[in-house]
Amino acid sequence: MILVVGGTGTVGRLVLESIAAADFETRALVRDLEKARALKLATVEFAQGDLADPASLAPALDGVEKVVLISSFSQDMVRLQTNLVEAAARAPSRPHIIKLSGVGADPEAPTTMGRWHGAIERAIQDSGLPWTIVRPAYFMQNILLLAGGIRKTGAFALPAAGAAVAQIDARDIAAVIVRVVVEAGHEGKAYDLTGPDAITWFEVAELLSAVAERPIRYDPIAPEEFKRRLEGFGTPGWLADALNELYAVFRAGSGMHTTDHIRRITNQPPRSFAVFARDHAQAFRTA
Repeated sequence: MILVVGGTGTVGRLVLESIAAADFETRALVRDLEKARALKLATVEFAQGDLADPASLAPALDGVEKVVLISSFSQDMVRLQTNLVEAAARAPSRPHIIKLSGVGADPEAPTTMGRWHGAIERAIQDSGLPWTIVRPAYFMQNILLLAGGIRKTGAFALPAAGAAVAQIDARDIAAVIVRVVVEAGHEGKAYDLTGPDAITWFEVAELLSAVAERPIRYDPIAPEEFKRRLEGFGTPGWLADALNELYAVFRAGSGMHTTDHIRRITNQPPRSFAVFARDHAQAFRTA
């Protein structure tokens, strides 16, 4: 039995669908059963529970051999994911935990995201449970959050200056997690996942322009302006600050490194941003 935590998110949904399609016994931890059933995954068993309620986790972990641990980035992420780790450590089945983390995760990382993911990784490693850590780079899918503005204005703005980042497609992340779940031999390993090459957001704009069949412009902006705009859209200040930390390390060159883990684990090359842009072209085209 495989338990997927976070199965309705960008990566989690892909993982859940793929594992279920491969005829593995699959269970998903969900807070709302009615919403979960709307996913129409007939072969998936849904277990109602909440990472914030440790008592609700034991039934979901009953008989589980592997856990895919994903949750959204939030101020209580460390507490929530650690609740799951502690519940898994108490479970008689002592499941293998596969955590979706992030490149650069470390309790002493220069970014909030890195420190929080690093703290959870440390808790997993200290639990005595078998584990695998999957650390993806910046998601290509993040640009979809800006697609509405791009359609309207033909531009997007980020505090990334001319930084190059080896962005990764969420579909490749999910493919790696699925292989880790269904195969043996990944225990005790941490995989940094990246796209095939590092590209700048100026190059991103060029690729989007090609598929949208109109000019799309990237505007580098200052971190202070970025935070002001985010807060104007209702983004909490702590999250705006965390995102600015991320772009700061990109500007310092931390996103340029590439790895070959995707090819080695899935036997397929990672998708390029050109492929991602082509597959999502409609999101950036005007009506």
